[in-house]
Amino acid sequence: MKDSVWKLRRLTTIGLLVAIAYLAVFITRIPIIPGATFLTYEPKDALITIGAFLLDPLAGVAMTVVVAFLEFISFSSTGLIGLAM
Repeated sequence: MKDSVWKLRRLTTIGLLVAIAYLAVFITRIPIIPGATFLTYEPKDALITIGAFLLDPLAGVAMTVVVAFLEFISFSSTGLIGLAM
């Protein structure tokens, strides 16, 4: 029983961090150099790093993949290269 509750709590935490990271990148994209549209600071990386420290590195990789894919299919201007980066 405790193991299933822990797994559910962990999955819920990962989902919430992914949702917050996606909203953060959707709302806040700060250009580093105004002429280069691909050079932006995105606060999602800080949120994913916090999640990786709280849970484990594999959860951080999973969050990174999910947020990058969501960004790719919704509003990315860099296409497949941005997904790979």
